[in-house]
Amino acid sequence: NIDICQQLFQQIDSQCSGSFETTQLLIAFKLMGIEINQQELENILKHFDLSQPGQLTQYEFTHFVYVVQNTKSLDLPKLLFLIQDNEFIGKINVQQLRKILKMIGANTNTDEVERLLTDKKDNENKIRFIPFIQIIRQFIQ
Repeated sequence: NIDICQQLFQQIDSQCSGSFETTQLLIAFKLMGIEINQQELENILKHFDLSQPGQLTQYEFTHFVYVVQNTKSLDLPKLLFLIQDNEFIGKINVQQLRKILKMIGANTNTDEVERLLTDKKDNENKIRFIPFIQIIRQFIQ
């Protein structure tokens, strides 16, 4: 999929500027055969931390495709997890978890986050989706 994303990005980035406007996302997804509407795109996009507002770099586009292919915009916990999973490996690190907790308005300090992660981290100090959901459900009803 990464190769397909790179080829498609180069097609859409006709000016070879290294980015294209987010308004071109619907076209890109249509070309990839991915069904998504404007409202779903906007809901996902509002959670992304883009390097330039309204523009997607090749990496950001590839990451966006990864998120869209693996979740629906209404599944907020999964959406936030995938957005933070910037290595596309199905895991996030402690800092990424803290960022998600901050995004949802959870008032937690470092000690609380470490307590939440007890027995949930792997040997790389990362957590997978299921343990993440167990943690996040404590903050999202």
